[in-house]
Amino acid sequence: MNGTANTTVKAGPVTGSGRPRPFTADSRVCELVVTAVEQPTERVRVLHFAAPDGRQLPGYSPGANLQVNAGGKWNAYSLTGLGVAPVEYVIGVLGQSGGSRWIHDNLRVGDTVEVRGPENAFLPDLSQRRVFLVAGGIGVTPVVSYARAAVFHGWDLEVVYSHSAPEDAFSRELRELVDRAGGRFTEVGHRDELTAVLTDRFQRQPLGTRAYACGPDGMIELYRSVAKSQGWPEERLNWEHFGVSDLAPGNAFEYRVEGDPEGVTRKVPPGVSLLDSLLEEGRRVPYLCRQGVCGQCRLPARGATIEHRDHVLDDAERDAGDCILTCVSRGTGDGILEVSLP
Repeated sequence: MNGTANTTVKAGPVTGSGRPRPFTADSRVCELVVTAVEQPTERVRVLHFAAPDGRQLPGYSPGANLQVNAGGKWNAYSLTGLGVAPVEYVIGVLGQSGGSRWIHDNLRVGDTVEVRGPENAFLPDLSQRRVFLVAGGIGVTPVVSYARAAVFHGWDLEVVYSHSAPEDAFSRELRELVDRAGGRFTEVGHRDELTAVLTDRFQRQPLGTRAYACGPDGMIELYRSVAKSQGWPEERLNWEHFGVSDLAPGNAFEYRVEGDPEGVTRKVPPGVSLLDSLLEEGRRVPYLCRQGVCGQCRLPARGATIEHRDHVLDDAERDAGDCILTCVSRGTGDGILEVSLP
């Protein structure tokens, strides 16, 4: 969330005016038409979607993502537009593997595709007056949307964009947006350079600035550690991961749903998530990112040891063993896991 395979959608502390609305088993699915496909770099494609009848689409705030049925796999991709009265949705997709590779290989102008959303777990604080945006690689996609919002709302704007030379898909567009906002735009190419730039720029941000970042795990860790070293309070930092590494299949385990009158125990095989098993049952369970970074699929749990593989729970919550993020975490197989549904 963030156009790469299995893009994830997660802010740090969500500071906007509302909470993200998670998908459930009966979330609305609609079909959109591919109206344009651009290829700004060798590995990145930009796709434009519109309603078949050209009607206005539901609006969204910066940081929102669209879930796309990519050959049977639902992937989330950040929207790059402003989101005010949109007549199209635009995403950037890095053609690595899985659903993103399918999109590169199969979607053409005129094709229809199933989508869900937009949804947002990377919300802005609309009362802010200045934003400091940090993007890494294809994590630039939600940052483009934030930059558009800065121009629209009149926020002061600064952007740092870290990328390898061939993957600067949105560099020119970002620079133009920053120029329109009268802000500062910096491009960097390697980690040492990014560390130096972040240290300098976090030192120089005026009071009241809010920072937002999207990129791979290593960049997010660097962003947070540098901000902390410069005395930034956690509540003014927001972030979104993308490209979380593929997980091992894990052990098979058994589960049941608390309060189920039939008391049926079901088995989850290796490589299948508890979330998918619950959805296959027809259970109404919340979820959003499917990669353990947004926290929307968290359920109370007990009765078995949990292998926690998320990016949400802290050490104390993991040690308590009384909840599970169903999209990535799983039982170890040493007992029957009992989960409570909302």
